[in-house]
Amino acid sequence: MKVTFIEQNIDGMGGVERIICTLANELTESYDVAVINEIKRNKEPFFKYDEKVKIVNILDFSNDNCDKINNNFFLFYYKRIIQ
Repeated sequence: MKVTFIEQNIDGMGGVERIICTLANELTESYDVAVINEIKRNKEPFFKYDEKVKIVNILDFSNDNCDKINNNFFLFYYKRIIQ
């Protein structure tokens, strides 16, 4: 069975990020766990994820050479679809 968490930014050090990390790490013993991260701003997440947790980044702003205009355009329409 698969479990997927969706979070806007797992790079932060807030409570939601910590809970997602804790739950994802604990659930890897019994499930295939993935975390969908909408916006990656740093090279590494603030909290340490188990190596079994698959992290999928939709937008990657951690690279200075990324095309931020196209990414912002994509993010605008992506958020409109979700809402």
